[in-house]
Amino acid sequence: MSRQIRTLERLVGCDLLRRSTHRVELTLAGDALLDRARQLLSDVDDAVQATRSVGGELAGRISRLIEPVAEIMDAAESLPELRQAFEALHAEFPPPEIEVRPVNAGGVPSLLLVPGPQCPATVLYLHGGGYVSGSAFGFRGLAGALAVAAGSLVPEYRLAPEHPFPAALEDSLCAYRWIGRISDLGAG
Repeated sequence: MSRQIRTLERLVGCDLLRRSTHRVELTLAGDALLDRARQLLSDVDDAVQATRSVGGELAGRISRLIEPVAEIMDAAESLPELRQAFEALHAEFPPPEIEVRPVNAGGVPSLLLVPGPQCPATVLYLHGGGYVSGSAFGFRGLAGALAVAAGSLVPEYRLAPEHPFPAALEDSLCAYRWIGRISDLGAG
């Protein structure tokens, strides 16, 4: 401990303790540092507690959001039924007030979601569903939230198992290239 205190004194550039053969006491500098260190440690404790409470709240929110998905997966008996259930779930989240229009993005049917008519797509949003479910239409709500800040393109890529790998990847790449070409032209 004495070594750590000496290291700290070298770091701050002054004596923090007054030492004698009978006692050790804080110097004025040591007292000032101690007051601030206590406050700093209290602030760190508060920050850790706040972080833990937010983390717990987020875990609870995630759990509540995942519940309907788990129910869908348990209830679905076939892939078409699973796809239909996911579409119904996503239909509950309408897109914000944005322009949504169908486009052919490099040969891939897609939805262009932009905040205005002259805004280009700057985000390629590959919808969820593990490449076996989901659709551009179903994910309009999530992609639309992004589109408020920057235009989004949501490709309707081919789904497995009807279209095995790398079909979805190829479609996504075509849509990505289309965004690049449109951005170069300066049009949406």
